[in-house]
Amino acid sequence: MAEADTPFGLDFRNYLMRRYEEQGRADPTFHIDAAIDAVSQMRTRYELLDAGDRLAHDIHDGAHIISGAVAYDWFERWMK
Repeated sequence: MAEADTPFGLDFRNYLMRRYEEQGRADPTFHIDAAIDAVSQMRTRYELLDAGDRLAHDIHDGAHIISGAVAYDWFERWMK
């Protein structure tokens, strides 16, 4: 989406909250299938705004933990 194509000439990708999701397959609290579905729906909307790279989803084999396999690099890129 070109800047000129947006209302008021704003690039809305700059206003999207960066989003990082991480789920463990062994997490008894959050159901992995629901998480995959939710992130898939979010990704569709982010991609419509050419901002798919601002959404990350890491699925790991652990429980309710942060694996760090994707998280640290993603935070370094987007949260500086």
